[in-house]
Amino acid sequence: MVTAIQIADWAGTTPAATELPRLLRRLIHSVATTTQITMPAGESVSLPGFDGELHSEIGNAWVPAGHSFWELSCRADATTKANEDFSKRALATPAEVKADRIYVACTARRWAGKTRWRDEKIAEGSWKDVRAYDADDLEQWLEQCPAVALAFGEELGIAGPGVESLAAYLEKWGAQCKPKIMPDALLTGRVDQMAKLAGRIDQIHSGTARDPLAIKADSVEEAVAFAAAALIAHEQLSSQAVIVTSADGWRYVEKNIGITIAVAATPAVAEAPATRERLALLVPYASGDMARQFRGVAGRLNDAEMVLERALPEEFEKALQAIGLDENDTRRLSTLCGRSWSVFRRQHAINPAIRRPAWLDSPAADALAAVCLIGGWSTGKPGDAEIVARIAGRSYDDLEADLLALERLDDSPLLHIGSVWKAKSALELLAIFGERLTPTQLDRYFTELEAILSTPDPELELAEEDRFAAAIHGKVRPISGLLLDSLCDTLIKLAVRGPDIPALVAIDIQGRIGRLVHNLLRDCDRVRWLSLASLLPALAEASPHEFLGAVERGLDVPGSGPLAVFAETRSAGIGSRCWHAGILWALETLAWAPNRLRRVSLILARLTAVTIEGNWGNTPQSSLQDLYRSWFPQTAATVEQRIAAIDFLIEQVPEAAYRLLNSLTGPGPDSASHIARPKWRDDDAGAGYGATHLERHTMLVAAIDRQIEMSRGNAARIAKLVSKYTTLDAPRQERLMALIRECRTVGDQDKELIRSALRHKLYWHHNYDDKRDDPTFAEFLAPLEAAYADLEPDDLLIRHAWLFQSGWVELPTRTRGTELDAEGKQSAQAARAALGEIFEVLGWEGVLELATRHGEAWPLGAHLRHLGIAEQELERWIVEDAGQLHRGEIRTSLATSILCSVSPEQRHLALDRIFERARIAEHGSEWLVRLLLLCPHDPQIWARADSIGETEHFWSHCIGNLWLDDPAEMETALRKLVAHRRPVSALKACHIKFSGHDPELVMEMLEGVMKGFELDEAQVPQSYVFQHAIDYLEETGAIDEMQLVQLEFALIRALGFEEEQHAKSLYRVLMSRPEVFLELLCLIYKPRNGPPRDADDQQKGAAENAWHILHACERQPGTNPDGSIDGDLAIQFVEDARRLATEQDRLEVCDITLGQILAHAPNGADGFWPGDSARVLLERAPSEDMLRGFYTGSMNKRGVHSRAAYEGGDQERELAAHYRHHANGLEETHPQVGKALHELARSYDRHGAIEDLDAKLRIEGR
Repeated sequence: MVTAIQIADWAGTTPAATELPRLLRRLIHSVATTTQITMPAGESVSLPGFDGELHSEIGNAWVPAGHSFWELSCRADATTKANEDFSKRALATPAEVKADRIYVACTARRWAGKTRWRDEKIAEGSWKDVRAYDADDLEQWLEQCPAVALAFGEELGIAGPGVESLAAYLEKWGAQCKPKIMPDALLTGRVDQMAKLAGRIDQIHSGTARDPLAIKADSVEEAVAFAAAALIAHEQLSSQAVIVTSADGWRYVEKNIGITIAVAATPAVAEAPATRERLALLVPYASGDMARQFRGVAGRLNDAEMVLERALPEEFEKALQAIGLDENDTRRLSTLCGRSWSVFRRQHAINPAIRRPAWLDSPAADALAAVCLIGGWSTGKPGDAEIVARIAGRSYDDLEADLLALERLDDSPLLHIGSVWKAKSALELLAIFGERLTPTQLDRYFTELEAILSTPDPELELAEEDRFAAAIHGKVRPISGLLLDSLCDTLIKLAVRGPDIPALVAIDIQGRIGRLVHNLLRDCDRVRWLSLASLLPALAEASPHEFLGAVERGLDVPGSGPLAVFAETRSAGIGSRCWHAGILWALETLAWAPNRLRRVSLILARLTAVTIEGNWGNTPQSSLQDLYRSWFPQTAATVEQRIAAIDFLIEQVPEAAYRLLNSLTGPGPDSASHIARPKWRDDDAGAGYGATHLERHTMLVAAIDRQIEMSRGNAARIAKLVSKYTTLDAPRQERLMALIRECRTVGDQDKELIRSALRHKLYWHHNYDDKRDDPTFAEFLAPLEAAYADLEPDDLLIRHAWLFQSGWVELPTRTRGTELDAEGKQSAQAARAALGEIFEVLGWEGVLELATRHGEAWPLGAHLRHLGIAEQELERWIVEDAGQLHRGEIRTSLATSILCSVSPEQRHLALDRIFERARIAEHGSEWLVRLLLLCPHDPQIWARADSIGETEHFWSHCIGNLWLDDPAEMETALRKLVAHRRPVSALKACHIKFSGHDPELVMEMLEGVMKGFELDEAQVPQSYVFQHAIDYLEETGAIDEMQLVQLEFALIRALGFEEEQHAKSLYRVLMSRPEVFLELLCLIYKPRNGPPRDADDQQKGAAENAWHILHACERQPGTNPDGSIDGDLAIQFVEDARRLATEQDRLEVCDITLGQILAHAPNGADGFWPGDSARVLLERAPSEDMLRGFYTGSMNKRGVHSRAAYEGGDQERELAAHYRHHANGLEETHPQVGKALHELARSYDRHGAIEDLDAKLRIEGR
């Protein structure tokens, strides 16, 4: 125990002045419950103010109740220092504050006059109370706080045997490696475990729990270190805890009742612990330890267990950064140690003895040679065990027996997750076993690997549209993806680390890997490359030279393997596969090395010419840009090396190089995503995390200079530079203007290309540039405006065509004004002026040529009426020159625009005159009706169609957009459309506003769709159109119920995912009339003992609808109009349905379907599920089929769900708890229902465990 003399001696040391506040803080936490405390220690002792301030609701011998101020000292002249502090604080503290506060003076020296000093200060009466403590008081205080005394004694070098403080253990454990493992890093990603630890201790202290808590980690020492770090983070608990390092330590724990938490240093130490009541015992384990190895308390642990899972990859990388490692290295180091602090500590150990793992001495250690070569596999795939056995050269059962023994060892090198075996740190195994690998073992590995990789992927035997379901068709490899990836991963490790291992150098391991990759890829066909598509990054990293050689060779051969992976890629949709992603990732991986940048860049540049279907983000162009992006280059090459590589591309592939330069100098915002990185090579070390401002500027200058030079004489390239004008400095702006001036003699089309870019630039600056009011603004734009004028094309049509293109017209002037449509008016004026010039010079032929060139005639007709052209001329042109008025022709579109650009009154007067001209021109009724079809709907148009005897033709071909304001006219048009078999057009014309229309008419529309009218000629309306129509019919009640049922049955799939909410009549009849229910069952299923039956398309469609309706049915038998359920009616419905099903030999499917429907029952009045009616029916179920259907329906109604990548089975456990709750509530009154619910709960328990395993595998990269 620490004495007052030892404390006083310590007070004379240098650290004492800064560490005394920390000692007092620990003592305060161990004996008092404070609601506020401030007592800076260490470097913070120099902060102004009191040395300490705290508030405690309940006082004791050492900590006064209420608010107190503390002044601490280590000076030898204790009284002098106390007076100085007291006087200074008395002057600085207001009287009203002192009257409510307690002043505490504490010195680490022995202070003979403390009592007299205290009494004098109390007598002054300025403070509420005054206390004084010295070394003798601290000695007594430490006796009450043995855990604090132990830690302090260790600092003084006087610790007792068999026990160790939390801080000392943690410091010793973490400092054994460099960099030191800090407590915060060890706790990263383990917040839940910290909370569980504190919660369990509280339970033991309160007497609600007694069993010790087992803590499982990768190693026993890591488990202890975690416990120490977690307790230190909780200051009140840390002052009550010690580490027991030997059996002698338990005597110390027994004697000191202030110790309420004991952490055993090993499981063996915990075999005979102290037995004091409410002592929280924490027992460490390695993850593979078996409880039966220990005879005492450590062997009797049940559910009181906490597993310290390794941190997630992102969390572990952040933790590595927190202990001082460079961000650029953390990803590789995280993979290297398998995210295990135990492995990290061993790999970075200062002490050589720690670097050698204890498991090397295990008799089963030789089995690790196979793990070293294989990496990982799954026993769930029979093919895996066969491959593993052949590579190991022994039976799989013998090998797995050794692995099971190794798994149980402290700090085991293996991970065993479900059916998966995996090396925890694959590179560590190679470093240790590399020298032990024999040529025979390596021969077996290479033989198996080449045989596997040379075998075509069975998926390729399927048609492209069926490959997404390869597993269903049985067209998958006989081995797991884990084994395949792991074998290739080993290939990389052998290539990267082999040169450091003499035994592997002696057998030329790199040459052997190179020959393997050469044999697999060089001059191989489409099937081989497609089979290896996902493995190409691994093969490339294993042998970069051979991989690049195979790709380069393939680029020169049409249809070669490398080109085939691009040709195989189709549109980017659900189930589609980006076959070429693997080769791009492989090239990106290799481009990190500066010495391979040019070679890879040339390949990518050549691949940019390859056509890729779909809108995939993975393209050679994007990969190439990612390597050179000025602000985020993803290669280790310096900026000078990157610029030199661009010059190389300009020389070799100028077009691709120009596209790259243009992408690098874009004026707008840019975004980037991370590209593939090497897995085991360190080519990317320190690279790929951004560029300095100087590097970015250097690259941008180099890129724009080269782009300007490559744009000389090329109008399209110059146009691209115009968009970057404002980003250029003055000299480069002048270079660009010089290029533009050189284009005065080029063709009109090229001139217009440049003018279009200039026009957009001028438009933006005139209308949106905030600097347009600057005095220098006109000077800034002058060169652009002069260039725009100089490049005016001679060809009238080319000069003005841009004014008539679809979309927003951008005038090169200020067009935005106070008027709402100022820009539109100015654009229209410019267009009319241009069209007038064209019409004056070129006449109608010029107008038609303008429309033909740009495929847009509609704007021209409206503008023609504003040019002063006589109405007679417009009408003459329609009759004489507009042609036969067939839809889709430019002349027809122009005629339509002319007719639609006037009011209805003017249009009908014009039609009178056109009809007369048509009569003279001997145009028949067919031409006239086509003319009428160009006009908007109105009754006079319909009357004209009737008058020429073309009613049938008109209503069969008119547009469906009616846009009629008069309800009577709208009703007439809808009836005409329906009468002429155009129900889809009629439905669309309603624009989901069916209210006010005759329900019978709406019914006719839907029946027309049901009969298939117009479905081949018009797009079927969206589901919401049918939903609104059906809802309207349901609301009106004007349609016979069975007629509506038949309609809803036929259109059920058109109603979308909410069919039951809309097909109310259908589901109401379905669940109230057993004969209808059976009718649907008979449409789907044949009799149980009947022969198979053939079905035509109509019968198949009806069966699909029936299946859809029954499986979506949530309405319960016996449901009343108000939504309540009549139990008697429900029972009667089920009995009648089963009787009819028996007669039709379909009882089994009847019961299953009824069970599925009952799964959607609401809760009962007592809050338990299912409700009363469903409980009775299920409890009385005469067969297991109904319960089986109930089980299936309950599972299915969960629907689509998603989860985070590392979430595990929490969702399933919530569902299991949900079903178990209801099972417990019903099992006494309805045992059969309770049993079914318990089975559901158990099923979700199993599912949750599977999801946990899957999450662990995803964390491990699978």
